[in-house]
Amino acid sequence: MVFTLTENLYSLLVHKNVEFRWNSSPDFSSLFIINDIALIHTWWLLVKFGHFLGFAIFAFLLYLWMGNRLKATTISIIFAVFTEVLQLFFGRDGRLYDVLIDSMGILTALFLLNKYFSFFVSKKTLNHNS
Repeated sequence: MVFTLTENLYSLLVHKNVEFRWNSSPDFSSLFIINDIALIHTWWLLVKFGHFLGFAIFAFLLYLWMGNRLKATTISIIFAVFTEVLQLFFGRDGRLYDVLIDSMGILTALFLLNKYFSFFVSKKTLNHNS
């Protein structure tokens, strides 16, 4: 959550400085801005990969804990939306395209998990029937 709520990501990553600024009335329309892709900061690609990977791991762990892909997917996507909205209250740029990137990580992780289990279950069934 520190990454989500800190005011200045560069300051956090480079200088290990955590800053919080509360905005009690954020501009929710900024969630819909898309013309700033890759222009927010120079580490954009690394941060977006972090979104993808972080939410993939989150969904994977939720699935392992709950044992239900639909619940893990739903909770993960709701959390992705929640974190983007929450960022607006802390002087950060919340964007729906980040939710899309988060969701792609979630769906990719659960797709690969499904393929992994399908492969080993079918292989186990084939070996058992031989």
